Amino acid sequence: MFRRGECLVVDDVHTSPVIPDAARPAMSAFPVCAFISAPLVKDGHLVAALSASVEVARTGAPDECGLVQETAERTWAAVERARAEAALQQANDALEQRVLDRTAQLAASNEALEREVRERRLAEQQITALFRRLISTQEEERRRIARDIHDQVGQQMTALRLRLEALRARADGDPTMGAQVEGAQRLAEELDQSIDFLTSQLRPSTLENLGLAVSLRDLVHGWTKRFGIPAEFETSAPDMRLADDVETNLYRIAQEALHNVVKHAQARNVSVVLSRRDHHAMLMIEDDGRGFQPERPAAPHRAAGFGLVSMRERAMLVGGELEIDSTPGAGTSIFVRVPLPAEGARPLAR
Repeated sequence: MFRRGECLVVDDVHTSPVIPDAARPAMSAFPVCAFISAPLVKDGHLVAALSASVEVARTGAPDECGLVQETAERTWAAVERARAEAALQQANDALEQRVLDRTAQLAASNEALEREVRERRLAEQQITALFRRLISTQEEERRRIARDIHDQVGQQMTALRLRLEALRARADGDPTMGAQVEGAQRLAEELDQSIDFLTSQLRPSTLENLGLAVSLRDLVHGWTKRFGIPAEFETSAPDMRLADDVETNLYRIAQEALHNVVKHAQARNVSVVLSRRDHHAMLMIEDDGRGFQPERPAAPHRAAGFGLVSMRERAMLVGGELEIDSTPGAGTSIFVRVPLPAEGARPLAR
């Protein structure tokens, strides 16, 4: 009957013909005398049954079976809803746990990333500090060598020229000897000029005393005189003074750029410009040489590529930026932009 979806109505368990005799003694142990049972059949399967019982025999009313059946349907719906809610809660708990696990993983990954970033920043700071010490040591060594050359070799050159002058005075009556002495004097003069140029390349005295603009002017003038390549220097800020390390690094950048022009550019004209614009010191070196591709230097420019790296590092060391604009056959332009201090450029006297 249940499998067919039919209700079971028993008015008295002791006399009802639907109760087997063998089951009556067992049922007498329960305080049940009459009951109505309604089956629940879902998708062709008997899943449950709901019974309403009383302790005395009675005849059920015709509508009581339908009431029990409706109660059974509602109860089963509540059971299924509770099961669905339990399953949903279980799924939600599992999802929350996955979220917690994933959050923990992301937190661990983020911590590891932050640690890596901190370590990288520390390494970059250490590299910058090391490069700054290296530059400082290099400049001190340049200053020492320039001083030694000036004090020792310079004095020896002076003595040599005095002796040559004395020999020339003695050789007035000997044309052959006079010509030889005159040739030695010219050679000594050229050597003296080369020593002066070398000393200025190592550490120009004007950089500390007169500032960057004067030093760059002398650098360009001496470079043109030595290598025979026409070069011009212009400035709109002749009295601008910067921190010592800024002036030194800008001077070295210009020096390295001119060095690259001699070795690689094959230029006919060069221009060096120093200016002050929008709270920045600007240095520009341009040439009309053969140029190159900054992203992928050709083999002949690999040495220049190392020089460009050095110039970039010097610009970064003083908080500046270096840009290179170059095209094969169209020359090269190097722009350096360094921020001025908040109080503005320093006056000439210091």
